[in-house]
Amino acid sequence: MVAAALPRLAAGSCTAARLSASSCAACIEACPQGALEPIRGGLRIEPELCSGCGLCVAACPESALSLPGPAAVVAQRAEVALALCSRHPQGDAARPCAHALSLNDLAALRAAGVRLIALASGDCATCPDQPPEGHDLSARVAQISALAEARGLAALDIAPASRSQVATFLRDAPENPARRNLFARVAAPETHNDALARLQAEPCLDTGLFATVPCIEAGKCTGCGACLCICPHEVLIRIKDDQGDLCYRTEPAACTGCGLCADVCDEDALQLAAMVPAPPDVPLQVYACCGCGVSVQEPSAHRPAGTEGDLCPVCRRTGHHRKLFQVLP
Repeated sequence: MVAAALPRLAAGSCTAARLSASSCAACIEACPQGALEPIRGGLRIEPELCSGCGLCVAACPESALSLPGPAAVVAQRAEVALALCSRHPQGDAARPCAHALSLNDLAALRAAGVRLIALASGDCATCPDQPPEGHDLSARVAQISALAEARGLAALDIAPASRSQVATFLRDAPENPARRNLFARVAAPETHNDALARLQAEPCLDTGLFATVPCIEAGKCTGCGACLCICPHEVLIRIKDDQGDLCYRTEPAACTGCGLCADVCDEDALQLAAMVPAPPDVPLQVYACCGCGVSVQEPSAHRPAGTEGDLCPVCRRTGHHRKLFQVLP
């Protein structure tokens, strides 16, 4: 049997490559073997520990990790797709864990007409690659279903696959995977959560849900704009509302949950929330600081009435403005 391949890290895609202080540890938390170690600017994979299960690939918010070789999904028949694990009696060692399907993978399957994931796995309870809590396929299927139903779309379900069902899928699968992508009848895997973003961009019903939402606490935010600058997907934007007033707006359809926005916030004013609606806009006050002359765009809630003059948050905090206009003898 062919040994499972090790995951590959795309240079520059890991959040640690964008921010050395990145707190993202999704892949590390998902790895049941402890084979991943953060290093400056990226990630180290210990070959002697890695089993090639692929759970880190499914957990990575930025699609920075990938697995060469066969995919967890074998093929699609009607509205059913088979997720086959390497530890299933009819599986093979070159295949990753059946739980190694990300939210984006499942969104792509649902968009291609799949309504049921037939799960063919080994005994997960005794498997050395047992997914940590919250990283199993059932939890992700439930998330995709909730996101779809919040938009009035068909949901996705999961059920154990029978031996005869597995045999039928394997018989129909292409003999030469290189000739026909294993996702050909369902959907080609997409990077950077493209399929998930398209699902979340669909019009919502009464209260829409999003997988991950950056939420700004207006009373703490100083309006420095660091979160807007570092977000790789323009989820946080500065825009004029319907009344023409400037505000911060969160458009979470494309949010991957990488957490970079929260990592750069010095005021701890931004947190990531899971499976919640988009937050309301954060109104901004625009003025020129009378202390240092800098143009300021600050959340109204952070600058209550009675604030000393038109001072920016830095001048209010440090008092340096009092030294700027001293008359020297």
